[in-house]
Amino acid sequence: MIKKDLTGVILTGGKSIRLGFNKIQIKINTIPLFIDQIFKLAFFCNEILISTTDNNYEFVENELSKLNNYSNYYSEVCSKEKIPSINIIKDEFEVNELNCNTFGPVKAHTISNKAENIGPINGIYSGLNQAKNFYCIFLAFDMPFISYNLLSLLSDMKSKNNKKKDVYIMNSKKGYEALCGIYSKNCINIISKNIMEKNYKISEIYPFIKIKLITLDKINSKLKDYKIDNLNFFNINTKSDYDIFSKLYDNFVSISTSKSVAEIVSTRESLPNSRTLFCQKWKYFFYRKDYKF
Repeated sequence: MIKKDLTGVILTGGKSIRLGFNKIQIKINTIPLFIDQIFKLAFFCNEILISTTDNNYEFVENELSKLNNYSNYYSEVCSKEKIPSINIIKDEFEVNELNCNTFGPVKAHTISNKAENIGPINGIYSGLNQAKNFYCIFLAFDMPFISYNLLSLLSDMKSKNNKKKDVYIMNSKKGYEALCGIYSKNCINIISKNIMEKNYKISEIYPFIKIKLITLDKINSKLKDYKIDNLNFFNINTKSDYDIFSKLYDNFVSISTSKSVAEIVSTRESLPNSRTLFCQKWKYFFYRKDYKF
């Protein structure tokens, strides 16, 4: 696949209040979830940014330093050469006139967000400001079952749409999937304005920009080739979510688009760990293909 002029931004902020522990530490085998997202985005992006907070920065930096070691687990699916440049950026920032010469003026505001948690809109803002590309695909690190199909759909919709939009996102049963979508630098000013007004809900920017909303229920009839399922939008917020994630991944369940995540949790005994098994399971979940053991 030819990589797009697309920056991947992995959102690794948040306080994990409902989970009871910092979910940045959640791993697949020995690999942190945010590291796993790097290898998924590497198929589509020529730049990757890790957007994080002061609290998580040290962990992210430390784990990112082990990327070469982690890449050994992905040897069957993604070579080291395919990984683009990666940089860590902080969500806490002061806004000045960033990127104004390249992508149009950014209003000169000074925003100090260190005293409060304004949520993922902070990461989207800083990601757009610091990306070298006009379009960024944002992905929350706690969505472990994002598929190649979904990333392909978003990327293709941006590339094939003659009337370019500012945002390309999915609409699932849960509503807007704001933390798995493509945003352009045209969003910077309205995000800046909303932050200044303490309006931190991401969907509040949508009425003021050009948006392409892809409704999941219509995928099966209009875009069958992509085979998007609801498992893509599963994320880990609570202890119950974490337990489901563990059972899904450890027990290697069959994927079904007609059932809820909870319904497809298997009671099979866990399979033994190995790098080969890791790659096979990774292909299974990323490509949504069945493998026999």
